[in-house]
Amino acid sequence: MKNGNKTIIFGVTLSIILVIIIAGFFLFNPSKKTTSSSPLEIALTLSDLPVGYSIQERSERLKSDVSEDALNRGWQSGYYTRYFRGENLADFTKIEQYVSVYPLENITLLLQKDITVSEEETLEKMPSQNMGDGSKSYRVTNNEFGNTWYSFEFIKKDVYVRLDMFGTATDYELLKSLAKKIENKI
Repeated sequence: MKNGNKTIIFGVTLSIILVIIIAGFFLFNPSKKTTSSSPLEIALTLSDLPVGYSIQERSERLKSDVSEDALNRGWQSGYYTRYFRGENLADFTKIEQYVSVYPLENITLLLQKDITVSEEETLEKMPSQNMGDGSKSYRVTNNEFGNTWYSFEFIKKDVYVRLDMFGTATDYELLKSLAKKIENKI
């Protein structure tokens, strides 16, 4: 083979290798798996909920708002909102949402253990909903009073979301649909 042909083959081979490396970078780049939205932009808004709900509390979450476990897993930022519907304690619904951003390498750790409940409560896992990159949901029953509340959590990209619904009129299907709305914002 002549030196000119070897140079052409070397150049073509080098070009192919560079194209593969560049394509691999864009296909497997972790930044594609992180959200560009802030927790506030991802969080539900009042217009996402059925008529009759009001905002009871909302705030950016600070380090002092999260557990030591969350900080150890690299919690970066978050947002919290509490929505309320009802006239009195005899008929009300409260929905709490937590949206948090974690390092991508730690995000799956958040679904490895179940939520914490009190000694007076029984935790039961609900059927899987296959939401985001992983999800879990629970029904919690207060053994003393017999009332139930629901919790739904999922991860997508580098975002962890937890929604809780308490009260005298809880609706698990509504909670799932609200989680789906958040998932679509990520």
